[in-house]
Amino acid sequence: MQDRRNNQDMTASPALNLADRIRRLADGRPTLDVAQFQFIGLRDIRARYGDAWTEKRDRVQAIAGDFISKRIWPEDVLVAGADGFLVVFGQRSGLIADAASQRISKALNDFFIGLGPDDVDVQFEARRKAMAVEDITGVLDDLSFLDDETDPADLRYNIPTGPLPAQLMQMRFQPIWDARREALTNFLVTPVDPRTAERVAGYHFEPHADAVRSYLELDELQLKASEEALQNLFSAGRKALISVSVHVSSLQTTAALSQIFSVLSGFDRKLAAYRVLRIVGIEPGFPRIYLEDICRTLMTRVQRMAFGIAWNEPDIPSLLRLRPSAVGFLLPPAATSPWSSRADLIGRVRSAIEVCTPHHVPFFVDGNINPDLARAIVAERASFLASPRIWPLTAKVPGAGKWFASRLNDRPLQDSAA
Repeated sequence: MQDRRNNQDMTASPALNLADRIRRLADGRPTLDVAQFQFIGLRDIRARYGDAWTEKRDRVQAIAGDFISKRIWPEDVLVAGADGFLVVFGQRSGLIADAASQRISKALNDFFIGLGPDDVDVQFEARRKAMAVEDITGVLDDLSFLDDETDPADLRYNIPTGPLPAQLMQMRFQPIWDARREALTNFLVTPVDPRTAERVAGYHFEPHADAVRSYLELDELQLKASEEALQNLFSAGRKALISVSVHVSSLQTTAALSQIFSVLSGFDRKLAAYRVLRIVGIEPGFPRIYLEDICRTLMTRVQRMAFGIAWNEPDIPSLLRLRPSAVGFLLPPAATSPWSSRADLIGRVRSAIEVCTPHHVPFFVDGNINPDLARAIVAERASFLASPRIWPLTAKVPGAGKWFASRLNDRPLQDSAA
């Protein structure tokens, strides 16, 4: 297999350069996890298409390569061969790497089924295994190290369902767009479920949110990740705000609040102006007296506090009396689905902004927003927007940077968000 590509530009590169990149990726580790994506029933497909297979294969490879490259992490390496792909995982391993492989494979197969009858027979399976780094670099010229007779069960973990320990969640960063400055100025620590590569449910009022066993444990990990990111950012000479969510359920008992406070006590006070603590999970009707007590306690350690509220919150004025640095809607999937009422959502955004503006409190919207909806929200003069469909999660914080509003009109952006 001579056609080798990586997930950065998908252009051919010499095997020596690719091997060196994988060795650097390993950074001294003896093994890395890899996943091979290959056609199911390749021998039968070849026999069925005959000479026409080469042309069809080239088309399918181009589509699949682009699809996979958009769904792996920046530190992963994608290598393309004549009849399949190899993904070398930079950080993920074991259960997490296997879950990622199966998720991408399922999404890819669903995509080909949706293309039409000509591509229904195109299906890939993903097989994951741990390999010695030198073995990986040695097979770059021939990616068929897993033959058709290999039992996929030998290469997979049983992926658990239900809640996971907080320690298994992956920390990523959601860019937050400042609509007035037309810049990405803030990055929210965002836990990701390794089984789905989606944001952990429960922080945006999702129904049946049972992805994690303990919000308190996950909130502690997020706080620590936020401080590490802020320290790294300033050490590199860059600046940005770092936001971190804490679920309100982690702040309602003395013991839980004490644990959160213990983590906050270790933060560098000199960087306090660059931190934003977002209190989330504030259900409509949540007692304001409890929230006031929580804020009074946290204010001794946190300069900026924002409230993430439900889009059907009926009493925003009472929240503003607590003097938050920002208030915003955390939209569940149902609020941005094709079947939801866009007019209703925009009306609620408009009403909330009208309430916040006289108090000089910025209003934000965070959810699975597409560019069309983003433009409508910006037209209502929302201060900040966050959406993984427009601004994908990042592994590291790059620092603040310009992002012009005109990019919301770019056709490729709309296509990628569809």
